[in-house]
Amino acid sequence: VGSAVTADGNGDWTYASGTYAAASHTFTAVATDASGNATSSADYVVTVDTGTPGTPVISGGAKDTTDTKPTITGTAEAGSSVVVSLGAAAQTAVTADSSGNWSYTHGSALADGSSNSFTAVSTDTAGNESSASSAYVVKVDSTKPVVTIDDIAGDNKLNASEAAGPLVVSGTTTAEDGQIVTLTANDKTFSALANGGKWSVGLSSKEVGTLTGTEAFKADVSDKAGNAAVQVTKNLDVDKTAPANVAITAISTD
Repeated sequence: VGSAVTADGNGDWTYASGTYAAASHTFTAVATDASGNATSSADYVVTVDTGTPGTPVISGGAKDTTDTKPTITGTAEAGSSVVVSLGAAAQTAVTADSSGNWSYTHGSALADGSSNSFTAVSTDTAGNESSASSAYVVKVDSTKPVVTIDDIAGDNKLNASEAAGPLVVSGTTTAEDGQIVTLTANDKTFSALANGGKWSVGLSSKEVGTLTGTEAFKADVSDKAGNAAVQVTKNLDVDKTAPANVAITAISTD
């Protein structure tokens, strides 16, 4: 039972409760007029929540992207307000759904070539604020990588002797380490991983033996952000025919 309060001329009243433990508490009010007639209110449930919500997690969104207004996603306490910050600057708040999932799309364009650190803080419906999430770094990159093919067989010519053995085709690229370089030749596709700005593909003796005439070798690669390089082509002239027999037909004396 709480203390009695008096309604003002408009019928409004205020009651200041004591201290309650973290839990749900049910309040009712009983109004008694000057004649002693009493009326009870419906139950009014107040939940006291002093607990800190769990730290939100940023778990989705491309870390390397061409999108200057990237979208990142994550999880937090269901129904909580999630404020994403870029560096120290707080951005627009979003709300975690009933499953705790949330999504944020950055409002202003980020600079090409920039590296951007996002964090998230959630505030539950009682006003308790979480600690900040781990940083989630998004790199914006719209620059196409470059790929090249070195001179094949040293001079872009393949003679009968060279055609009898294996062949290594190599080149360079500005794509990140681990990106796949695709090489096509003679209606076949080969793959190599970029490593330290270089790549190479080995063709077996059998594969080399099928090369004839002028063979076009084409290389492609995309970077982590999805930018595709301009395809390059290197022609290899294959000549497995030995020159005509050479004969000495005459010897002249001085």
